Amino acid sequence: MSQPIPEKGKIQAICFGLLAVTILVYLPSFSLGFVNYDDPEYVTNNPHVLAGLSLRRIGWAFLVVHASNWHPLTWISHMLDASLFGAGPTGPHIVNVLFHAANAVLLFLVLRKASGALWRSALVAALFALHPLHVESVSWISERKDVLSTFFGLLTLWNYAVYVKDSQAGRPQKKNFRLALFFFAAALLSKPMLVTLPFAMLLLDYWPLQRLETTSGGHWFSKLLELVKEKAPFLCFSAVSCLLTLKAQAVGDAPLAASPLGSRVETVFIAYAQYLGQAIWPARLNCLYLHPGSWPMPQVIVCAAVVVGISLVIFAARRKYPFAVMGWLWFLGLLVPVIGLVPVGLQYMADRYTYLPLMGIFVMVIWGWGEVVTRWRNTAVAGHVAAIVILAACSARTWSQESYWQNSGTLFQHAIEEASSGGNYVAQNNLGFYFLKQGDFDKAVENFQKALELKPDFGKALKNLGTALISAKRFDEAIVCYQTMLQQYRPDEEMYNNLGLALAARGRTDEAVDAYRKALSIAPDDSQAKEALQKLEAGPEKTAP
Repeated sequence: MSQPIPEKGKIQAICFGLLAVTILVYLPSFSLGFVNYDDPEYVTNNPHVLAGLSLRRIGWAFLVVHASNWHPLTWISHMLDASLFGAGPTGPHIVNVLFHAANAVLLFLVLRKASGALWRSALVAALFALHPLHVESVSWISERKDVLSTFFGLLTLWNYAVYVKDSQAGRPQKKNFRLALFFFAAALLSKPMLVTLPFAMLLLDYWPLQRLETTSGGHWFSKLLELVKEKAPFLCFSAVSCLLTLKAQAVGDAPLAASPLGSRVETVFIAYAQYLGQAIWPARLNCLYLHPGSWPMPQVIVCAAVVVGISLVIFAARRKYPFAVMGWLWFLGLLVPVIGLVPVGLQYMADRYTYLPLMGIFVMVIWGWGEVVTRWRNTAVAGHVAAIVILAACSARTWSQESYWQNSGTLFQHAIEEASSGGNYVAQNNLGFYFLKQGDFDKAVENFQKALELKPDFGKALKNLGTALISAKRFDEAIVCYQTMLQQYRPDEEMYNNLGLALAARGRTDEAVDAYRKALSIAPDDSQAKEALQKLEAGPEKTAP
């Protein structure tokens, strides 16, 4: 008669299985390239990163706000990639996948430690590992900050759970509390979105650690204040990170920050409802969910009703299903920094924002289904089959979603295809830039023009269009483009240089000379303008086509 597998053996087997299945499903990521969306800032055009790791560049990482963020550990990890693997994309992609696999294992260990539930914790971790919404965080090199910060965040929660369990057993270990604080600082230095992690710790206190339960007639609110006080060091770190982040974002692009509060609240309900819908049915995923500017009121009402309705139902059942309260508030609370109340950038939501918050939904689903299976034994087989089918479907969808991140062409073509009726002018511009770099100038021009049709005041697309027209030797169109640009935007030396080049190519020498002189009036040391002006003023060459 065979001996039952000990608990430790089961834990080891589950950890190995999570690692193996995550790496297997994300194998296509190993062959992906860079994309022209943030990757140039973070890696391909960043000399600090490409030069590799050194003490001087570590100092740069800590002292400089770059890409509207202050996340020094993320920069250091990219530098380490360059030192270990060179400038190619394969090494960074492998590292992202390994971090994601490690995060799945850590999530399992945290939940198992806190709840004591083995298989439910394993299923939550498997959903986290395989859900398609996480492809953006794993397959996009620039989102190293997601997988890295979550790695440190889960180490924070692991050490916190160990500290609490030891305390409940009468052998408190301050060492684990200090380690939790250390890893929390590392998480914030990787991505400031984790400022809400102390809130997650309080949710774990509620369930499954059950630290809000009182004895001797004590009141739960007094216990809550005691637990909040315990989190004071973590809350201080969060406050400092918030201040640093606001300062960093102040120099970035935040075109929606001035939108009315009412409009932002509408966006909050829309985003929460759409995130929930995508968690359940991950279709039409996109790398760019552009804010449309305003929302149809019926859509706002429906989304608000869904969010408020679920909240009320869960609150009413809080005593019977505390895991639902914990999971729902985890989902709502951890999304707060990126939900749109303080909007930054052009998007109102992003798949990558769900990387940590979606764990709460997974806990609700798995523990809820576990309750059903436990109460009705005849559903056990159906429950096991459903779990296998759902995980297999997630794996297939994730495998498919990874293919869109092959390069900028596949990524933004997919973004255009999945765009709403209003189109996606940013994706059109980025796809045009991809064709420009590939030397397909006519396709580049076509996409830049489509971007401008969707958003006529999109200065970046107009600038790129001018570059593409000159590259395609369509000089007459380029002249019109740059004249329009000079009328609509603040002139710079690059505009005048390119206008001068197009004018000279069409034999309009006097106008070209004037354009180059204007470029030099803005940037007296501009070598391109100086050289071109000397050639034009030298004589016969000035009419060269």
